[in-house]
Amino acid sequence: MQIGVHSGGNFRRICRWCYRKMSTWWASYLLYPLVVSAPTGLVLANFTVDKLRESVQSWQPELLTSLINEYPFISFGSVFLYIAALRAVSGAIKYFGRDEIDPNKLLIVLRLVREIVSYKAERFERVRRDVADGKITTIQDAFLCLTQPDQQIAACAQALYTYYSVSADRKAEFRVAVASVYDGALHSWYCCAPTEDPPATSIDQLRDDKSAISRALSSKSTVIVENTKKAQKKERIAFIRTGPGGINNGGSLICSPIINSAGDVRFIVCISCYESRFFKKSRRHLYDWVFRHFALRIQLESSLQDVKDSTSRQ
Repeated sequence: MQIGVHSGGNFRRICRWCYRKMSTWWASYLLYPLVVSAPTGLVLANFTVDKLRESVQSWQPELLTSLINEYPFISFGSVFLYIAALRAVSGAIKYFGRDEIDPNKLLIVLRLVREIVSYKAERFERVRRDVADGKITTIQDAFLCLTQPDQQIAACAQALYTYYSVSADRKAEFRVAVASVYDGALHSWYCCAPTEDPPATSIDQLRDDKSAISRALSSKSTVIVENTKKAQKKERIAFIRTGPGGINNGGSLICSPIINSAGDVRFIVCISCYESRFFKKSRRHLYDWVFRHFALRIQLESSLQDVKDSTSRQ
């Protein structure tokens, strides 16, 4: 999927503002239907039964009445042109106003990915020096020192936390937690960011089939909960709870699976925000775009973890 960057300009800014407003429930289900139906209904009422026509023409502007009576075919056809024009304007707003990646946010992603790679490069250099100094003498010992998937996955979690904390358009609190998966079942919390604020909800509580993390595991796809408090009242299920009060007191949540080359889920990455509707289903493509840059690193480290576990057992 290709995601563009902001090209700037007043036109696009206006379109983005309109698009955000159109995405609200009152604009989608009240304002837009009213804008479509009211003018068309008014014109069509002039072509219906006498009593309705007389009632409508008694209060509508005389100029409009005379135009409809004098040009009935054009008036009737204008109804369809009006609807077509509204659909065209709506489509243009959605096209030009859809969410895009801001160049500054793109640079943040690239910088964080580079930092993750830098951590590994520094470790490789340390191992090279230890081999040269004779401190590491076997290939197996070198491999075990080089591969530190737990540190790299924790670095990815920290990078995701940093990205959302820095790039958010408004002040909001975020937490990132990574859960490990073994034999198709949630196993334990693997790491979190920030490290001093681990999840307060146990994995056992989250094994409920209705929980977001379990749904992400079973569907092997990203699950977005826009309002955890509302969803909890409706479903009576637990969500990842961190910090004072926790996300159960209101927030939004993303749960994304990390799938290995065999098609098995190895980890679930959970990104929580203490603000309801910060994460929205309509912006899923944006979250997927950001996440896949870090997911690839976690997939690699997951494979290295499997190899390391196999090597240590030999």
